[in-house]
Amino acid sequence: MIGYGVLTLVTVLYFLPKANLYYKLEHELQPQGIIIHNEHIDDKRLWLEILDAELYVQKIESMHIHRANIMLFGLYNTIDLEQITLASTPGQFVPKNIQSAQFRYGLYDPLNINATVLGDFGKAEIRLNLYDRIMTANVEASKLMKSKFSATLKNLTRDKKGVYHYEYSF
Repeated sequence: MIGYGVLTLVTVLYFLPKANLYYKLEHELQPQGIIIHNEHIDDKRLWLEILDAELYVQKIESMHIHRANIMLFGLYNTIDLEQITLASTPGQFVPKNIQSAQFRYGLYDPLNINATVLGDFGKAEIRLNLYDRIMTANVEASKLMKSKFSATLKNLTRDKKGVYHYEYSF
């Protein structure tokens, strides 16, 4: 009985029009001023791979994402971003290179989207609370971040362990 359930799930994931869902997401983001441009989409059957995407926010170039893998499994979904380069405007506040960002959402925690981001700035653990509409970030700043971007860190709260905290309501 469980085997049929797993087979059904894999079959649905295999034939799910992932590219169409991506284009729908892209369409929904446009009214918020978020545009994804110049990307190449490859349906890998169980996940969607997006290469060389440029992200614009309010018509300002914000970042280039070398690779994104979107995996939609229903109960547990992930978006993995690799080799992110920030544009010059956000690059004034934090180092431009981000090695990886992993976003996770699951039905076991339906009110939160969790993310882990690793880059030249250090490491950040982020939680988006969809119900309270609050984003919290805990940042372990790198030496580069502390030395060249200390003005940005002054806007965050530092705890006794040296971890910086940031909270934003949206």
